[in-house]
Amino acid sequence: MDLLSRGIITLDKDKKPGFLGIRSAQVFVSLTGQPTHAAAHVQAVLAVISTKPVVLTQFILDAQRVFGAGMYHYVGKHLVPALITQGLLELRAEKKFGIFPITRRRHTPAGEQLRQHLEQQIAQAKTLPDLLTTNPTEAGILAVSLGSVLWLVPELKAHYRRLSEVLEREDHTFDALELTVDLWEISDVFDSSFGSDGGSDGGGGGGD
Repeated sequence: MDLLSRGIITLDKDKKPGFLGIRSAQVFVSLTGQPTHAAAHVQAVLAVISTKPVVLTQFILDAQRVFGAGMYHYVGKHLVPALITQGLLELRAEKKFGIFPITRRRHTPAGEQLRQHLEQQIAQAKTLPDLLTTNPTEAGILAVSLGSVLWLVPELKAHYRRLSEVLEREDHTFDALELTVDLWEISDVFDSSFGSDGGSDGGGGGGD
């Protein structure tokens, strides 16, 4: 979703007649242009995307083939090194039970500050279900300000459709997720590709 918020990729919806005349829709992902100075972890993702628009489900399958079913290879091989380079994570050599040498990841002071800021944003996002009922306009403004943070709050999934309707009615420009595609439609694609239970991260890392 970071690539969406930065305008590097876009999501678009193509509706076609379906069974009994019911229109079905496919979500396509495409590059808006190759960034000239993209970091290595960004380039790794962009390398999976075709130069032509591709169905989002196919892109997810391609990414899983490259990075593993849960994208774990991407996290360990690309994302963690990027966070270390940015000074947000550091590696510490420790001994488990005072005997076995292990390496753990820890937030740096800057990383901890960013983590706390993100937690504050997540807490704000969790107020959206109530705001959608009591003050839809304020809910739309908050959603736009939070951007792709919304994807980090599983509790919002049941409210994506309503939130998309509010954003469209209030005519908000939701740059983080280009509303040519609704939140709930993107969510359905990811659920069908990764499984609705979200899976497990497999542990490890030991970060605080």
